[in-house]
Amino acid sequence: MRKLPPAERARRDRESQRRKGLKVYGLTPEEYQEMWDKQKGLCRICHRLAKTKRLGVDHNHKTHRVRGLLCVKCNGALGWYEEFSGSIAEYLIFTEGHGDGDGKSYRTR
Repeated sequence: MRKLPPAERARRDRESQRRKGLKVYGLTPEEYQEMWDKQKGLCRICHRLAKTKRLGVDHNHKTHRVRGLLCVKCNGALGWYEEFSGSIAEYLIFTEGHGDGDGKSYRTR
């Protein structure tokens, strides 16, 4: 058996990991590519091009249904939202500068 060069071995390892990762969601590489093409390589939420060549597979954690492909930032934000959705109102109030309760804004510099 011929020994593969390190770069080729690494490429094959990445491809194997990608296939295993897609299998978790019940997707084939061809189905992933079809989703990628349909979204034109854009994140389904922010509609920006992926900074990497891959978009993450987003799915509903209760139904396990795949919803689309997301960039790292949107996937992380959505995960946070789903976990802490009760805090969203508090977050919005805080970011509007009223988090201290007295309606005053304070400068930090």
